[in-house]
Amino acid sequence: MTRQTVDLFDLIAARPISHPTRITSFELIGDVATLSVEGAAWWREGHPEIEGEILFRFQGVTCGSIDLTELVDLEWDEALEGFFVERTSNLPWAQPSTVSIFCNGAIPMPLKVYKLVQDYLLDVRALRAPSDFLNGGDRLSWFLEVTRSPVHQLATAPPVIADLIIDELNDQGVPHTVTFPRGGAVAAFLIRIGDHGFLCAQVTAEFDLD
Repeated sequence: MTRQTVDLFDLIAARPISHPTRITSFELIGDVATLSVEGAAWWREGHPEIEGEILFRFQGVTCGSIDLTELVDLEWDEALEGFFVERTSNLPWAQPSTVSIFCNGAIPMPLKVYKLVQDYLLDVRALRAPSDFLNGGDRLSWFLEVTRSPVHQLATAPPVIADLIIDELNDQGVPHTVTFPRGGAVAAFLIRIGDHGFLCAQVTAEFDLD
């Protein structure tokens, strides 16, 4: 029996997923996650109606989460209905944090800044929270304390989020300066599974050709 390994992103682009689909197992070892799927063999050219098994492998897994109780339910035959693979290069919120914002005065309405960032992240379904960008953002009382200081670093964020913050600071009349640190590397792919997801460096699929 011949086994083939292909790029999962390209495979889904060429042959869209069809149902039934049932997730039979999920395994995470180190930074490699594997997902086993049974059902309609949509990956087989010419015979998608035949049932088969395919293995998704995600390498270099970083941040994110999944709901295992939601995934491994053999009575649910549309398990991949909410499954998507996206390139992070197309996601502005996932870009490196290359803009640091320093305030030279207390912020009159800091909660407006916090809510602005939070609403944006929720709107684009980002795998991020305000605490990933706002100084002290993991605890609201700490964030408010930071923003009361006459001189403080407010945020380090990707340009799209930094622009939102800067516009709000301008509206509130808060003097500020901006620096441009070198951002860290970003994983190449975002995997969404229902309401959850994670980032990873490489996505492949393995299946039998016969």
